[in-house]
Amino acid sequence: MPVAERRSAAAMENGVVENGVCSSESATGSRYVWSSKESEYSSADHLVVMVHGIMGTAADWKFGAEQFVKTLPDKVIVHCSERNGSRLTLDGVDVMGERLAEEVIELTRKKPNLRKISFIGHSVGGLVARYAIGRLYRPGPPKSDNTEPKSENTEHSSPDGCEEDARSTLAGLEPLNFITVATPHLGSRGNKQVPFLFGVTAFERLASAVIHLIFRRTGRHLFLNDDDDGKPPLLKRMIEDCDGCYFMSALRSFKRRVVYSNVGYDHIVGWKTSCIRRNSELPKWENTVDEKYPHIVYEEHCKAYDAEQCEPASAEDGGSGELEEELLKGLSRLSWEKVDVSFHSSRRRFSAHSVIQVKDQSVHIEGEDVIRHIMDHFLNNATLSAEKSVISAPLNGVSITDRKKNVSVFYWCIAACSRRHSHVLTLACFVKEVEKRGLQIAVAGIPKTIDNDIAQHITGVEEAQRAINAAHVEVEGVENGVGIVKLMGRHSGLISLYATLASRDVVIQ
Repeated sequence: MPVAERRSAAAMENGVVENGVCSSESATGSRYVWSSKESEYSSADHLVVMVHGIMGTAADWKFGAEQFVKTLPDKVIVHCSERNGSRLTLDGVDVMGERLAEEVIELTRKKPNLRKISFIGHSVGGLVARYAIGRLYRPGPPKSDNTEPKSENTEHSSPDGCEEDARSTLAGLEPLNFITVATPHLGSRGNKQVPFLFGVTAFERLASAVIHLIFRRTGRHLFLNDDDDGKPPLLKRMIEDCDGCYFMSALRSFKRRVVYSNVGYDHIVGWKTSCIRRNSELPKWENTVDEKYPHIVYEEHCKAYDAEQCEPASAEDGGSGELEEELLKGLSRLSWEKVDVSFHSSRRRFSAHSVIQVKDQSVHIEGEDVIRHIMDHFLNNATLSAEKSVISAPLNGVSITDRKKNVSVFYWCIAACSRRHSHVLTLACFVKEVEKRGLQIAVAGIPKTIDNDIAQHITGVEEAQRAINAAHVEVEGVENGVGIVKLMGRHSGLISLYATLASRDVVIQ
């Protein structure tokens, strides 16, 4: 029996098989979930690390983990982290991140066949995952060419936000998806960032002052009032590469970064902080008519922005603090997919923070479509981001790409008498606008055959005849007049040649 199959058989002997899914629990409480079929298990090389929120356990992701393996049995092995279970989640985001990083390293050593890695974090688990990847990140070898180094405040990537150097790894694995679900990326100190405080300033200030008495060091990190050895708050440090951790480089290395947010009824994590937006940027959502994803009400693809490109906060964002604005601008240097979720018509809407994760299948099953949405976009979108195909050669530096699926393609056709230079400029304008709006649209420039100037140029000759005749009439009214008509003839000059032969009144120059 091959080594991989022996490993699979041994693993299944220690696990519990149910509905084609095998799961086991380690001594520390971590859960491993994989396909019960040996052939599928042996071919799975994608590690999916699921991280629970504050006071949570590995069981919080039980439903999500099983659905992933059922849907992608020969692709993924799911690990539900438990190194930070229950009260250990109060030790601080950094301490939990260190534990998670060690947990992942140990797992990769036990499973040498792994090649790819993705993270899915719920609530504070998303912040813990962000810290852990900063510890796990290893930059790729330096490039051989003498390209100039790029600024730290720019997106070192293609328009989709992937780093140019694809050789960077996390614990030796290729990073694909980084997904957070109801995670307070901007902290919990800002106005209405913790909805159950009702947006009352006095309540929010009181919570900030006493939060450490309840949630200890993690509470300080969430409310941005930690002061370790005079350093800035941890969440602020996590928008840069610092203290030996590659926080932003690691986040940038993922093919996709996705945030799922509750638009309402989440009394723990506010909409703004979980979707990384200002008040003025929150979308106007409507009830969905999608039967497959009934609770997904809005989706947006946001491109990366430099610090100078970020629009200043408006009057509507008056509740945003200076520190919160710094966090938003820092994270906006990367591209994000943002998915907004609403359980406003659900019977369990007041438990939206748990429903979006399906924390308990018997109680929170209405969030099943959110898990399905995560799975349906998990591999396809990551592959499309990593493997773009060129459908037209670059025109004067304008690259045109096709994302193959789920993408609108806009074709811009140049009129018969248009010049190729105008074609390129027009195409560049479309590409720039598409990137500005963060849309998944491929722009393909299709020049008319007149640009080739080889065949089927009769229309051009006919139009040239009219111009030549008009010029001839004009010069006849002037003594020794000379008329000059410039025609296209990029390489072969067939239009000029045929127009001259047809008129007999001109000389080719």
